[in-house]
Amino acid sequence: MPLLKKINQVLVVLLVLLACLLLHSSLKASTQEKKVYRQSHRFAAVDLQPREAETDVVPVIICASEERTGATMATINSIISNTDARVFFYIVTLRDAVKIARRYIEKTKLKGIQYKILEFNPMVLRGKVHPDSSRPDLLHPLNFVRFYLPLLGISHRRAIYVDDDVIVQG
Repeated sequence: MPLLKKINQVLVVLLVLLACLLLHSSLKASTQEKKVYRQSHRFAAVDLQPREAETDVVPVIICASEERTGATMATINSIISNTDARVFFYIVTLRDAVKIARRYIEKTKLKGIQYKILEFNPMVLRGKVHPDSSRPDLLHPLNFVRFYLPLLGISHRRAIYVDDDVIVQG
């Protein structure tokens, strides 16, 4: 038993050292990444011709289901009303809401925003999401978009993901 206890102690020490090493390398990489970001501050904007003046665009990703289009547009309006930054919106929706979202933007004061509407294919979720009858409202395909962002072809290094129930006040 004393030998087993000694082995466990050595393993715990090695585990702690490994955790410290991983934390150190992670912090070091994060610091270097921030330096590079501050120096370049460039985004590879999808659907924009990257000119000098467009390198300071802040990409914002937001989902717009057909039944919550109004909430999505209120969120977008609150963002553009409360920032001086140049914002590019990626509006992710299902096929049935693409025309609704586009029409809403084009016929309101939001027509001046920079945006791209991306269609999310719910077939990506086939076999991965199991129905739960106790919370059917959570099974909407757009609830899972944040896990599949790389499939949407958004090539920014960083982006802000905002839910449609957020109102920005400052």
